[in-house]
Amino acid sequence: MRNETVCVMDTTALIVSNYVFSCKKAVTSRSVLNEVKDAKSRIMVEVAISQGRLEIAVPKEEFIEKVRKIAEKTNDYGRLSVADLELLAVALDLKEQGVKAKIFTDDYSVMNVAEALSIDYQPIRTRGISKHVRWIKYCPVCGRTFKGKINSCPDCGVKLRYKALNRR
Repeated sequence: MRNETVCVMDTTALIVSNYVFSCKKAVTSRSVLNEVKDAKSRIMVEVAISQGRLEIAVPKEEFIEKVRKIAEKTNDYGRLSVADLELLAVALDLKEQGVKAKIFTDDYSVMNVAEALSIDYQPIRTRGISKHVRWIKYCPVCGRTFKGKINSCPDCGVKLRYKALNRR
């Protein structure tokens, strides 16, 4: 494994721009970049890109699929956006190339999946997760459990909830 850590930046890390400039090398995905909406942050991101401090990585489909499978096992898949999946896929690709990757994020589901993938992460404005959790999505009315990106019970129409199945 190479010594230098590559910072894999989620949206919050790009908005709190000093994180980009504190890394020797930082990467993100186009989907994450598209989540940065405010003008000041967009300018800082453009400066970081123009200075070569931030690169845009295109995640490979094979790594997106690996991340999806792990996210389904932890039951975080329904909580992950396309940008989250791409971010995790970029970090996993780097890891499998022998590069030490660290994800900078405040997204608990991203942290949980990163933990399951043995990828380092750094919370930005939150405390981060204290334990790896496998979630179960359930209907609070009828008690049925669900997987995937379903948000309401097809029988009751009630919004589904999450609870921890196990904590490691």
